[in-house]
Amino acid sequence: MKQKYNGCAAFDVGSQKVFLAMEGQMGYKSFGTTTADFDEASHYLLENKIQAVCMEATGVYWMGLYDVLERHGLKVTLVKAGDTK
Repeated sequence: MKQKYNGCAAFDVGSQKVFLAMEGQMGYKSFGTTTADFDEASHYLLENKIQAVCMEATGVYWMGLYDVLERHGLKVTLVKAGDTK
């Protein structure tokens, strides 16, 4: 599979926290689930030159994060949790 973006990240979205893993980094970073937290996550991604983000799309918790990331100009892709690694 050909890579389309340099600088990718993935979110695991929960009701209390979201967890972020970024290409080239070990471990993860967590953020809260308020709009201010999502803004902070977006700024963190942009500071680290991330262009594209994927997130699992189970439940409804992803919707607010999706909107904030897109507003900050990030390319967001929703994926089915069972199809990701």
